[in-house]
Amino acid sequence: LPLALILFRAFFAKTAGGYTFTTAGFSTLFANKTVTTTFYGMKVTLQEYFSVFVRSLDYAIWTTIGCLIISYPLAFIMAERTKRLHKTSSKLLLLLVLPMWMNTMLRTYAWRAFFGETGVLNTLLGSLGLINDPIMFLQNPAMSDFITKLVMVNDFLPFMILPIYSVLVKIDSSLSQAAEDLGANKIQTFMKVLFPLSLPGVISGIQMVFMPSMTFYMIPDIISEGSKTTIGNTVQSFILNESTTYQQAGNVLSLILLIFVLITMGVLRNQDKEASGSGGMVL
Repeated sequence: LPLALILFRAFFAKTAGGYTFTTAGFSTLFANKTVTTTFYGMKVTLQEYFSVFVRSLDYAIWTTIGCLIISYPLAFIMAERTKRLHKTSSKLLLLLVLPMWMNTMLRTYAWRAFFGETGVLNTLLGSLGLINDPIMFLQNPAMSDFITKLVMVNDFLPFMILPIYSVLVKIDSSLSQAAEDLGANKIQTFMKVLFPLSLPGVISGIQMVFMPSMTFYMIPDIISEGSKTTIGNTVQSFILNESTTYQQAGNVLSLILLIFVLITMGVLRNQDKEASGSGGMVL
């Protein structure tokens, strides 16, 4: 029902006599208005809302890559431990999932306090005599951008670990032994046997991290103190605007984002069908 309402309100605006078909939201969203912004130290001029989309996509891609790089080794170690000891790794999983029980906003403010002017990191560096004056981590655009991605990786990490672990733990150890008996070394066994069989979990983890991080705006908003606008911020500001035209533009942007997410999910599901292995997707 909410998705149907987004589709309806993207093309129809409320008037005194009911609802009227209009494309004013599209005109507002795709207006010929450009902004100059900085990406990786380079100043680029883009259409206003396209630049917001690019920044959100950048956050989502790096969050997904960071989660995958950290999660796969952790999930592999836990899965091997489970197979070796013939018991679950529930305690290790609990340690990874435990932070999720705390409110996301509180966790984000804790990170902000850690990197703050009088935070833990500056205090530690000062006590070691490495710095004389506090480093303004959150005021530096490059550092603030890196910290934002770091905090997002920390926030979404369990969503990548759990599906990968659930697939790796089901892979029969005899397959690795058979590969080694046939002359494969450990690297070849991993690349040609274990990793292909774990692809369903990897793809599922990518879906569970990439889609939400694309629209997640709380962490960038708190870390950058509102200086970095994401697609989530933009949708919120549109929808809360008193102007009917801007409200419609918010629904249009939501519709475009939904289409992008559906296309991405379709591509990932096609990849999942081609991936061999035991287990299945979590979603």
